[in-house]
Amino acid sequence: MCLDHFNSNGRGTIESSPGFMYEVYTPTNPEYDQELEKKWVAGLSDEQLEKYSMDSVLPTACPDECKAEPDGKCSHGYSSPLLLLNLI
Repeated sequence: MCLDHFNSNGRGTIESSPGFMYEVYTPTNPEYDQELEKKWVAGLSDEQLEKYSMDSVLPTACPDECKAEPDGKCSHGYSSPLLLLNLI
């Protein structure tokens, strides 16, 4: 992801430490809806969560239907279900 785009779109922040730069997402996206995310993850069945635990890319509650790594978030700030439920 282009760092200029990441900074200019208002969707997060970039942090760095001596020797390297890394992205730390801070949900500053005005479209991010934490309540939507909570309701979505509460509606998942045990079977779905078991299936997700085997996948490398998971759906998120994002209205744009983004996917995320099991321990990550989409570019809009929505977390994977395993991360939301503290299973990772």
